[in-house]
Amino acid sequence: MPDLTIKVTTTGSAGSATGSAQSGFDLPSGSVIDAIGINYNGAAPATTDVTIAEAEGLAQTLLTVTDNATDGTYYPRHALHDTTGVDSGQIGIFAVEGPISVSVAGCDALTNAVEITIRYLHNRNLN
Repeated sequence: MPDLTIKVTTTGSAGSATGSAQSGFDLPSGSVIDAIGINYNGAAPATTDVTIAEAEGLAQTLLTVTDNATDGTYYPRHALHDTTGVDSGQIGIFAVEGPISVSVAGCDALTNAVEITIRYLHNRNLN
């Protein structure tokens, strides 16, 4: 399983600094997200918000973690719907392609305020 790492530097006032970064390459069609690790700078305040999303395509939000500064690993999934749009009560994995973006808000001005590691799976048969 390959990993993708994205580091975000924030600028601005303490407690309200922001920053964003995008992956240096596109995830190929047929990629699915397995896990996302968030590693906060030791000086990041507990008011830090992190949003991870596709930068293009469906622009799906993969994960949003608010008011946090504790490192963690997350396994984001989404609700599945039937053909009429009703929530089926089941969950599915995110199929993604293209670049991934990370936005940080509510932080202090820090170099590498947040480092995101995305573990993804790529199925060449889905291309």
